[in-house]
Amino acid sequence: MESRFFTTPHQDEIEYRLTGPPGHEAVLLLHGWGLDCRSFYPNWSFFSSNFQVLAPSLSGHGLSRLSEKEREAPGRDQRFIRDVQDLCWSLGIQRLHLVGVGWGGYLAYRWLQLAPHQVLSLTSIGAPLGIDLKLRMRRFFRRLRRGGHLHLGETQDLMRSQL
Repeated sequence: MESRFFTTPHQDEIEYRLTGPPGHEAVLLLHGWGLDCRSFYPNWSFFSSNFQVLAPSLSGHGLSRLSEKEREAPGRDQRFIRDVQDLCWSLGIQRLHLVGVGWGGYLAYRWLQLAPHQVLSLTSIGAPLGIDLKLRMRRFFRRLRRGGHLHLGETQDLMRSQL
């Protein structure tokens, strides 16, 4: 499978790999700090039989470019998420299952915080969560368990108030 590239609105290039049947539910694989989309290579064949699998190399990792100016910009985590959201939308992916390892797991939690309506499920492995985010996520899931399923509007309101 070959790398493809997506140009972000601020002219950085995101390397990504896409496999699996088009139109199926999507799994987004977010790598850890210092790694790239190739770190998920052993998992592609497992997921791609039933899911569309997207594995980007986040800006500044792998073959993805990140300008020096953007490297020092505040809000870098949100920018990484926006870049991947833009990539997903360009591919017609509106909702997805997030799988993150290490720093990618942290970004998956931040994605859930910023856009819960896009997340079908979240799997995080070894995410470096700060205590504040851990407590807020715990409150969110506790409320979710108590009330059963929350409607989209309720989920967004809760995420804004709790996070």
